[in-house]
Amino acid sequence: MCKPAKFEQVVTETIANPGNTKPIRPKKALAWNLALTVVSSSLGIGTMGATLGYSSPALMSLQSNTSRIVIHPGSEEESWFVSLIVIGMIIDAIFAGFLIDLYGRRWAIIAANIPATIGWAMIIGAQNIWMLYVGRFLSGISLGVLQMAVQIYIAEISPAHLRGSLALMVQIAASVCNLLIFALGLRLDWVELAVAAILVPILQIVLMCFTPESPRWLLRHNQQESARKALCWLRGDDVSEEFDDMLISIVIAPKGESKFNALAALVNPWILKPFMIGIFLQINQQGSGYIVMRSYTSRIFQSAGSNLDPNVSSLIVAAVFCVFYFFPIFFIDRFGRRILLISTAVVVFVSLLGLGTYFKMVETLGQETVNANYSWVPLASLVVCMIAFGMGYAPIPMIMTSELNPYTTRSLATSAATLFGSLCSFTISRTYNPLTVLINTSGVFWLYSAVAAAGVVFVYCCVPETKGKSLEEIERFFKRDRERKTSLCTC
Repeated sequence: MCKPAKFEQVVTETIANPGNTKPIRPKKALAWNLALTVVSSSLGIGTMGATLGYSSPALMSLQSNTSRIVIHPGSEEESWFVSLIVIGMIIDAIFAGFLIDLYGRRWAIIAANIPATIGWAMIIGAQNIWMLYVGRFLSGISLGVLQMAVQIYIAEISPAHLRGSLALMVQIAASVCNLLIFALGLRLDWVELAVAAILVPILQIVLMCFTPESPRWLLRHNQQESARKALCWLRGDDVSEEFDDMLISIVIAPKGESKFNALAALVNPWILKPFMIGIFLQINQQGSGYIVMRSYTSRIFQSAGSNLDPNVSSLIVAAVFCVFYFFPIFFIDRFGRRILLISTAVVVFVSLLGLGTYFKMVETLGQETVNANYSWVPLASLVVCMIAFGMGYAPIPMIMTSELNPYTTRSLATSAATLFGSLCSFTISRTYNPLTVLINTSGVFWLYSAVAAAGVVFVYCCVPETKGKSLEEIERFFKRDRERKTSLCTC
C-alpha cells in the first residue's frame, strides 16, 4: 500500500541538517512492472545496436555486383554511409536535452522511434545512394534522442541498489540486436536486413504505450499525484521514504528551471565537475575507436587477410560482445563502476596495441609471412577488445553521466556528452580510411590504444564511485566540501 509521506517535516529536517540525513534506500524487491518498463525502454538502444551493426554486413552486400546500389570498398560513399548516422546524432544532441525535459522521457522515447522507422523505410525502398544517405541520417536523428532519453529514464525509475544492473539492460538490448543483425547478414542482403531492423523501433513504440512517465520528471512539473502513482506502479511497495527523498531534491533544486538556468548553474564547481567528467568519458570511449570496431568489423578482417570469412569473423565478435554484456550485471553493483571502467580500459589498451603490432608486422614482413603463424591475432585481439567494451568500457560512461549530474543539469549534461561523443565518433569514422593511408593501419590502432591509456589515468584520478547511492545522495555528495568527499571516492 502506497502511503502518504510527512513531507514538510522531512524537508525541514533535511534543510536544517543536510549532512546528517539518513540515506533513503528502497526495499530490495524488483517489481515485474519495473522489469517490463526497463525492457521496453531498452529497445531504444536495441535500435542503436541494430543501426550500428547494420553497416558491416550491409556494406559487404552493397559491394556485390548484383546489388542495385554499389558502394566500393574504401570509397567516400562507404565513409559517408557509416558517418551520416553520427551527423544525425550530432544535430539532434543540440536539441534533445531540451525536448526530453519539456515533453518527458517516455514521450521522447516514443517520438524518437518515428524518424528511425522512416529511415529504415527509406533504406528498404532506396533506388540510389542519396536515399541510403537520407535513411542513415534519419536513423542518426533517432539515436541521438534515444541514447539520452533511455539512459536518463532508466536512471530515474530504478532503485539505487539495482540502478547499475538495470542500466546495463540497455546495452544488452543493443548487443543482442547487433548480434541478430550480424547473424541475419550471413543470409540476407542489405534490403532484407533493413526489413528485419525496422521491426525494433515499431515494437518499442507499442510497448512504451504501457509504461509510466519518470516520477522525477512528473515531480519537477508539479504533478505530485501522478508521480506517486507512477512510483507505486514501478515498485509495488511502500514508496513513502523514496518519494520523500525525491521531493526533498525538488525543494533544494527548485522546479521551473529552464535550459538557460541549467547553463548558468555550470558556474558552480560542484555542478561543473560531474558535467565535465561525463563529457570526457564519452569522448574517451569514442576516441578509442569504438565505432570503427562496430562498423568496419568485416573490413578490418579483410585488411588483415584472415583465413576466416569476414562476415563469419564479424559474427564471432558480435556474439562475444553480446555474451559478455551480461557479465557486468552481476558485478557493477557489487564492485562498482570505477573499477570496471579502469580494468576494461586497460584491456582495450592492450588489445588495440596488439592489433596495431600485428598490422605493423604485416606492413614490414608481408601478409603471407605473418599469417603463416599469426593469422589468429586479428580475431583474438578484436574479440578481447569487444569483451572489454562489453564488460564496462562501452556502457558505463553514459550510465555515469546520467548518475553523476544533478536533476537540474542531467538532461543538459547527457545532451552535451552525447554531442561531444558524437562529434568524436564522426571524426573517428570519417578519418579511419584516410588515416590508414596516412599513418598505416598499425598507426591507427596504436593511436586508439593511446586514447584508451589516457582514459585509464583520467578515471583513476578524477572519476568517483556511485554504486549503491541514490541520485539524491550523489547530488549531495558533490555539494560537500573537499574534506568530506571520502565515501564515494573509494572503490
